[in-house]
Amino acid sequence: MKGTGKWTVQQAAELSVAAPTIASSLDSRFLSGLKEERVRASKVFQSGGFGDSLGGQPVDKAKLMEDVRQALYASKICSYAQGMNLIRAKSIEKGWDLKLGELARIWKGGCIIRAIFLDRIKKAYDRNPELPNLLVDPEFAKEIMDRQAAWRRVICLAINHGISTPGMSASLAYFDTYRRESVPANLVQAQRDYFGAHTYERPPETIVFRSRLPDITISNHLPLHSYCFEKLPETSDAPCLIAATTGKIYTFSETHLLCRKAAAGFSKLGIGHGDVVMVLLQNAPEFVFTFMGASMLGAVTTTANPFCTPADIFKQIKASGAKLVVTQSAHVDKLRRGDEGFPKIGDGLTVVTTDEPSEDCMSFWEVLDSDETAVPDVTIDPEDPVALPFSSGTTGLPKGVLLTHKSIVSSISQQVDGENPNVYLNRDDVVLCVLPLFHIFALNSALLCSLRTGAATMLMPKFEIRTMLEGIQRHRVSVAAVVPPLVLALAKNQMIENYDLSSMRIILSGYLNDVDATSKTIDVDGWLHTGDIGYVDDDDEVFIVDRVKELIKYKGFQVVPPAELESLLLSHPSIADAAVVPQEDEAAGEVPVAFVVPAKDSAISEQAIKEFIAKQVVFYKRLQKIYFVHSIPKSAAGKILRKELKAKLAAASK
Repeated sequence: MKGTGKWTVQQAAELSVAAPTIASSLDSRFLSGLKEERVRASKVFQSGGFGDSLGGQPVDKAKLMEDVRQALYASKICSYAQGMNLIRAKSIEKGWDLKLGELARIWKGGCIIRAIFLDRIKKAYDRNPELPNLLVDPEFAKEIMDRQAAWRRVICLAINHGISTPGMSASLAYFDTYRRESVPANLVQAQRDYFGAHTYERPPETIVFRSRLPDITISNHLPLHSYCFEKLPETSDAPCLIAATTGKIYTFSETHLLCRKAAAGFSKLGIGHGDVVMVLLQNAPEFVFTFMGASMLGAVTTTANPFCTPADIFKQIKASGAKLVVTQSAHVDKLRRGDEGFPKIGDGLTVVTTDEPSEDCMSFWEVLDSDETAVPDVTIDPEDPVALPFSSGTTGLPKGVLLTHKSIVSSISQQVDGENPNVYLNRDDVVLCVLPLFHIFALNSALLCSLRTGAATMLMPKFEIRTMLEGIQRHRVSVAAVVPPLVLALAKNQMIENYDLSSMRIILSGYLNDVDATSKTIDVDGWLHTGDIGYVDDDDEVFIVDRVKELIKYKGFQVVPPAELESLLLSHPSIADAAVVPQEDEAAGEVPVAFVVPAKDSAISEQAIKEFIAKQVVFYKRLQKIYFVHSIPKSAAGKILRKELKAKLAAASK
């Protein structure tokens, strides 16, 4: 019992399967080992009125023996009912699809359990393969009912004589609990609902994981632009930027020159150390010239999605204190607000357009028509901010994230520097940058890492599958930094068969003026709490599997990771896309529900999807509801906008 019994009880607890008979047997085994303690206790508790309730009445020995036999058989039925339920739960969790009747048949050939009893179990599951519990099989139910009176007599007699019968008593308690619609345990939940849940939480244990790889030298004393172009003498004539839509290629020397010209031009417009420049652009070479040019001045670049609403852009300009905006003429009207407090173009706000200039705006090429030698000498501290991206707001309001020269240089260095980098980039690589540069992942891990290593970057303003495939084939793209939805779109599109993609490999992928959010993210010891959930395997490989904020709490303690369910949903050939979010539930608190985009010409039903998932997960991870939709809302970076889906659920419940 110390081995298999312990493992069985542990599994039952993890799977939320009631197994009191098995657990009580394990407890009895533990107590039997306390011989010396029990000897001492027997002397303390020598009397106590045992047997008083019988009034000295004689016991019919033959009848008692028959009652015990009947009670043991009823208890055995309960014990195996619990065991079979545990096997079923584990089979569902692991996707084994075990047939319990067939399992009983196999056991019959080589098990110490009596063959007659196994035959009865097999017949029960043959009658109903979906039998929820052996107790409700007609044959076993009759046997339990026929033995119920004897069962209770034996336990009462044992209790009145102070004789411990933990297995038999636990079996009867299991039966009595299972057979009643309302049970005393409901009072526990009622008290919890009235008084509130307990507030004790186990303090988290801090474990510092250190890689086996040797430390690398990080040049975080350098300004970002100096670090990225440090190898310019070696990469001068190599391709640096490729504009996918036009095919225009800029070498590293040309890119560096245009960045310096941008810095000189911005300086003439009054931008200096500590000032903020907003880039309101899709992916384009001008984005790079602006960002690196601002860095050369000690200025800060805040990035924004050009398709944001005027209100959102205004909030970011106001929060960041941007003095200059680089954008396209199509987006200039979003900056012409009449609201009080919003800076006017030409009066507190300079706007530069990368195409034909609009009224009161300046052409970007006019900015570049500057003397690169006129860039002022600026002393830049490694702790000076260089980038101010705003969080996507998928779980709350967007927040400005202050990134310093030192932090970005350190981040890039950890990815591509040293003898064993995390991202293997070299000067022969061409990196696809289709994820938006106004998102930190693409800016950091695609563009800046490429600049540092001497790899070329192919810039795409938006995801268009034919243009992307043509660019990959023409420019021999070797590295694609993408998100799972983009991989999914590629995998399910037959167009890829018409292109040569053999060159490619894929890489998956403090707050401004917000002290509270910063303290929750960066603790007093300097640790950054990313909110990611992951694990480290035996090879010291780190795997990120989900986000804390996105977990679904079932009955206050079980945790359902949406990413796990989404992965299972997307493995179904009739499902094109999916997202899982929590829905409020009166009994469970939260339950997982799914928004599903059916594949083209698919007629898959809600029940079919539920059954597909139920066969592969433990019961509390099963989907409670399926909502069919035309598309899943996502950010420009490919992140599922769960708050929009939650808002739909909230609106529907009103």
